[in-house]
Amino acid sequence: MAPKKTYARTDTFQNGRDTTGTFILFFSVSAMVHLIFFTALFFAPDIAPKRNFSIAAINVNLVTLADPGTFKKSIDNNTFQTPEQSVTQKAYKKPSKTVSLAPARKKVKKSLKKKTFKSDKVVKNAISEIQKKVDESRPKPISDALEKLRRKVDQGDPVRRLKDKQTNPLTGPITGVQGKSGAKGGKAPEIMQIYNAEIAWQIEKNWVFSEDFAGKSTDLEAALAIKILPNGEIKEIWFDKKSGNSFLDDSVYKAVMKSNPLPPLPKGFLLPYYTVGLKFGPKGIK
Repeated sequence: MAPKKTYARTDTFQNGRDTTGTFILFFSVSAMVHLIFFTALFFAPDIAPKRNFSIAAINVNLVTLADPGTFKKSIDNNTFQTPEQSVTQKAYKKPSKTVSLAPARKKVKKSLKKKTFKSDKVVKNAISEIQKKVDESRPKPISDALEKLRRKVDQGDPVRRLKDKQTNPLTGPITGVQGKSGAKGGKAPEIMQIYNAEIAWQIEKNWVFSEDFAGKSTDLEAALAIKILPNGEIKEIWFDKKSGNSFLDDSVYKAVMKSNPLPPLPKGFLLPYYTVGLKFGPKGIK
C-alpha cells in the first residue's frame, strides 16, 4: 500500500485572486496610525495643563509692647553714671606695657641646696661607687692576685717602692721579663705581676663567649702569646695551642684585638718589647 502524500496549501488568502491591493491598504492604514501616535507623543507636553503652585504663607506672631509703667520702673532702678564719673574712669586706665626689642635673657636657676651641698663628699662617694663597680666587674682570680700583690707592696712604702722600680734602674731594672718568669728563670718583679694582672683583666673585659658553644667539653684550653711594645701597642699575636673549638679561638683573638692598645709598660722596663702568655678556657682566663 503506497503512502499518502500531503501538500501545503498556498491559496488560503488568495482564493484565486490578486491580493496586492489589500496588502497596500493594510500597510497604509498601519503607517497612518503610527504617524498619528508619534505626533501625539511629540506635542503632548505642550497640551498638558500647567500646574499652579500656591505660595506658602508665613505666620508671624507680633510681640505686644510693654506697659509704660513697667518701662518707667526699669529706668528708675538702673543707675546711670554721670559724665564726670565716666571721664574719671577712662582717665585711670592702666598704662600699656612697653615691649623691648632686645632678646630676653634666660634666668639662671639657682639650687636651693647650695648651702647644704658639699662637693667633697659627693666626689668621694662617686669614686667609692665606681671603685666598687670596677672591683665587682673584675674576675675573682685576678682580684685575688691583685690583692695579694698589694699586700706585699704595702709592707713598705708603696709609692716609693713602685717609683724606685720604675725610674731607678740601679736599684732594680726590669729586664728579660717574659710572662711570669724572668730571663734567669726566677720570679718576675712584683710590678710586672701587677701589669700582667691588669692586662689580663682588660682583655677578659672585652671577651665575649657563651659556654653553650663549648658543649659538654669542659677541658678546652687556648694558649696564645702577645708581643707588647713599650707604649702598650700590641705588635704580634700567635697561638701556642688552639682549643680545637673555633668559637673559643675566635673569641679569644677578638678579645685581644679589642684591647689594643694595652696599658704602657712600666718605665723601668729596658727591653724593646714584652711578651706575655695567656690561657683561656670556656669560663675565662685561667
